[in-house]
Amino acid sequence: MIEETQQDIELKTDADLIKFNVEQKGVFIVNYPTVDWQKWITELNDNTSDVFSQLSPIDRSELLNDAFYLSRSGRLSYSIAFDLSKYLRYEDSIIPWTTARNMFDYIKKLIYSDFDIAFNQYMADILQNQYSRLGWDESVDENANTKRLRALIIDLACGYQMDDCLRTAAQKFDDFKNGVKIVPNLLSLVLKYGMRQSNSESDFNFLLDKYNTTRTTQEKLQYLQGLTSTPNQTLLLK
Repeated sequence: MIEETQQDIELKTDADLIKFNVEQKGVFIVNYPTVDWQKWITELNDNTSDVFSQLSPIDRSELLNDAFYLSRSGRLSYSIAFDLSKYLRYEDSIIPWTTARNMFDYIKKLIYSDFDIAFNQYMADILQNQYSRLGWDESVDENANTKRLRALIIDLACGYQMDDCLRTAAQKFDDFKNGVKIVPNLLSLVLKYGMRQSNSESDFNFLLDKYNTTRTTQEKLQYLQGLTSTPNQTLLLK
């Protein structure tokens, strides 16, 4: 049996806002007084503030992680967690976005279909800035963080039904069928969301042929994901 202990620590500082568990070196969740959560929301949603620039991507990720886990346990209002997440429109690091995706995916599984439209709109508001900034095209001088972030943002944007994302995925799927090469980082997404919008047996057979003829495991998995994304149940049985 684990014995619970409590220790009080007096902080002597003039700082208006203190970030605990810096760089997430401790395996624990930090709760702040509501007034401090409101300060974090204000500072992070102002990407020109000193606080925003002083926090590392890991620390920004941890604030999101703690807020949503505390909300899940009933120790913090979900309104605070969602207000904090609005800062993601300025976030250009893969680390906080990965945390956010996990939290949003959990919530999406819990909400009723009646709330889908509202939740999709909320996500579109958060995603729009980064989706517009990153687009679908890679440049040769991009770093790995940017490429991975683009794939994550596109996956979220299409997954939450952003119109432009779905249209572009469908167009790029048509391009792929016509022999246009898709960058490896985005191919699985093009196949996934292209097929998800297609009810065509010819599209399915096109990917099935690709699946049967490719020799690499990675490409087989990409084609398999595309095949299983079809909404046509008859084709799924096939």
